[in-house]
Amino acid sequence: MNGIVYVDTDSVVKQGGTIIYWSMYLNQQGTGTFNNVPVYKWMRKVETDLRTPRKGRALLDVHFDINDRQIGASVQHSSWYTISDSPELNVALSYAKEGQDTGAIPAPVSNRY
Repeated sequence: MNGIVYVDTDSVVKQGGTIIYWSMYLNQQGTGTFNNVPVYKWMRKVETDLRTPRKGRALLDVHFDINDRQIGASVQHSSWYTISDSPELNVALSYAKEGQDTGAIPAPVSNRY
Protein backbone atom coordinates (compact mmCIF):
# COMPACT_ATOMS: atom_id res chain seq x y z
CA MET A 1 0.00 0.00 0.00
CA ASN A 2 1.50 3.31 -1.06
CA GLY A 3 0.13 6.17 0.97
CA ILE A 4 -0.24 7.35 4.54
CA VAL A 5 -1.55 5.45 7.57
CA TYR A 6 -3.13 7.15 10.57
CA VAL A 7 -4.37 5.78 13.89
CA ASP A 8 -7.46 7.50 15.28
CA THR A 9 -6.05 8.15 18.74
CA ASP A 10 -9.36 9.39 20.17
CA SER A 11 -11.10 6.05 19.68
CA VAL A 12 -8.45 3.72 21.15
CA VAL A 13 -9.81 1.71 24.06
CA LYS A 14 -8.30 -0.98 26.22
CA GLN A 15 -10.57 -3.60 27.72
CA GLY A 16 -8.57 -5.86 30.01
CA GLY A 17 -5.98 -7.59 27.82
CA THR A 18 -7.51 -6.36 24.55
CA ILE A 19 -7.10 -3.11 22.63
CA ILE A 20 -9.46 -1.86 19.91
CA TYR A 21 -8.49 0.94 17.52
CA TRP A 22 -9.17 2.37 14.06
CA SER A 23 -6.50 2.77 11.36
CA MET A 24 -7.06 4.99 8.32
CA TYR A 25 -5.30 4.40 5.02
CA LEU A 26 -5.03 7.29 2.55
CA ASN A 27 -3.94 7.04 -1.06
CA GLN A 28 -4.44 9.80 -3.63
CA GLN A 29 -4.05 7.30 -6.46
CA GLY A 30 -7.03 5.24 -5.34
CA THR A 31 -6.78 1.78 -3.82
CA GLY A 32 -9.28 -0.07 -5.96
CA THR A 33 -13.05 0.14 -6.12
CA PHE A 34 -16.02 -0.61 -3.89
CA ASN A 35 -19.32 -1.00 -5.73
CA ASN A 36 -17.55 0.42 -8.83
CA VAL A 37 -16.60 3.66 -7.03
CA PRO A 38 -12.88 4.45 -6.60
CA VAL A 39 -11.72 4.13 -2.99
CA TYR A 40 -9.29 6.83 -1.84
CA LYS A 41 -9.28 5.96 1.84
CA TRP A 42 -10.50 3.23 4.05
CA MET A 43 -10.68 2.76 7.77
CA ARG A 44 -10.17 -0.53 9.52
CA LYS A 45 -11.29 -1.37 13.04
CA VAL A 46 -8.71 -3.67 14.62
CA GLU A 47 -8.89 -5.79 17.78
CA THR A 48 -5.61 -6.97 19.32
CA ASP A 49 -5.12 -9.50 22.10
CA LEU A 50 -2.13 -8.19 24.05
CA ARG A 51 -1.05 -11.54 25.52
CA THR A 52 2.14 -13.11 24.18
CA PRO A 53 2.24 -13.78 21.33
CA ARG A 54 0.12 -10.79 20.35
CA LYS A 55 -2.69 -11.58 17.95
CA GLY A 56 -4.88 -9.25 15.96
CA ARG A 57 -7.90 -9.35 13.69
CA ALA A 58 -9.85 -6.93 11.52
CA LEU A 59 -13.42 -6.28 12.66
CA LEU A 60 -14.75 -3.77 10.14
CA ASP A 61 -13.61 -1.96 6.97
CA VAL A 62 -15.23 1.32 5.91
CA HIS A 63 -14.55 2.75 2.42
CA PHE A 64 -14.62 6.43 1.34
CA ASP A 65 -14.48 8.22 -2.00
CA ILE A 66 -12.24 11.21 -2.76
CA ASN A 67 -14.84 13.57 -1.23
CA ASP A 68 -14.91 11.71 2.12
CA ARG A 69 -18.32 10.19 1.41
CA GLN A 70 -18.75 6.71 2.83
CA ILE A 71 -19.32 4.37 -0.10
CA GLY A 72 -19.49 1.11 1.77
CA ALA A 73 -18.58 -0.99 4.75
CA SER A 74 -17.80 -4.63 5.19
CA VAL A 75 -17.78 -6.62 8.41
CA GLN A 76 -14.54 -8.54 8.58
CA HIS A 77 -14.20 -10.62 11.76
CA SER A 78 -11.07 -12.05 10.16
CA SER A 79 -9.11 -14.91 11.63
CA TRP A 80 -6.61 -14.06 14.35
CA TYR A 81 -3.07 -13.47 13.05
CA THR A 82 0.20 -13.15 14.97
CA ILE A 83 1.62 -9.63 15.25
CA SER A 84 5.40 -9.47 15.43
CA ASP A 85 5.91 -5.73 14.89
CA SER A 86 3.25 -3.13 14.19
CA PRO A 87 3.91 0.63 14.19
CA GLU A 88 0.12 1.17 14.17
CA LEU A 89 -0.32 -0.95 17.30
CA ASN A 90 2.56 0.85 19.02
CA VAL A 91 0.86 4.22 18.38
CA ALA A 92 -2.50 2.85 19.54
CA LEU A 93 -0.96 1.49 22.74
CA SER A 94 0.51 4.88 23.60
CA TYR A 95 -3.01 6.43 23.47
CA ALA A 96 -4.99 3.54 24.97
CA LYS A 97 -7.40 4.30 27.76
CA GLU A 98 -9.55 1.87 29.71
CA GLY A 99 -13.11 1.88 28.49
CA GLN A 100 -15.74 0.32 26.29
CA ASP A 101 -15.84 0.40 22.51
CA THR A 102 -18.73 2.65 21.46
CA GLY A 103 -18.94 1.20 17.97
CA ALA A 104 -18.83 4.70 16.46
CA ILE A 105 -16.97 5.16 13.17
CA PRO A 106 -14.51 8.08 13.47
CA ALA A 107 -14.76 10.93 10.98
CA PRO A 108 -12.23 10.56 8.16
CA VAL A 109 -9.37 13.01 7.94
CA SER A 110 -8.80 14.89 4.68
CA ASN A 111 -6.98 13.03 1.95
CA ARG A 112 -5.50 16.25 0.61
CA TYR A 113 -1.98 15.87 1.96
